[in-house]
Amino acid sequence: MGSLTFAAQVTPLGPLWCRRLWWEGNRVFPRAAPHHLCPVPPHLHRLLRQWLSPGLLETAVPWKLSALQLQVYTDASDSGWGFQASNGRQGRERWEQADAQRHVNVRELTVPLLSPQKQADLRQLHVCFYMDNVVAVTCVKRMGYSRSISLLRTSEALFNLAASRHLTLSAVHRRR
Repeated sequence: MGSLTFAAQVTPLGPLWCRRLWWEGNRVFPRAAPHHLCPVPPHLHRLLRQWLSPGLLETAVPWKLSALQLQVYTDASDSGWGFQASNGRQGRERWEQADAQRHVNVRELTVPLLSPQKQADLRQLHVCFYMDNVVAVTCVKRMGYSRSISLLRTSEALFNLAASRHLTLSAVHRRR
């Protein structure tokens, strides 16, 4: 994992891919004997295969984020969510019943995923999310979180959407 951790920093979506590998690897390999040889299950082979794709390291990863182009203030509550963007757009909705039952950290991270979905023309921008949830901010800054599968899945959806639209993301914690 050490070599992949290094490669993750210079590979688009690399940290996100590493977090999925860590999650799956921790479920499969025994922690009590970390140097014990174990067979690699097929689902981990599939996750490792993406690191072998031709041209993976030829894709540039910006070392410095572009100048801030869009600020999005987000919030989630037990009943719904909302956002206000610096381009004047805003949105709010009530949670579906299943979403309302999710953990508060997952709901807070879901709002940055929903806000670009409500703004289909966002492309090739840097978006900075201002959130009042430290865990959600950490998920955006670190490109995922490997201790919670729900947060990891939401992070994967967010960063896959961002990659498909050529968006770079950052987050800032703001107090209520």
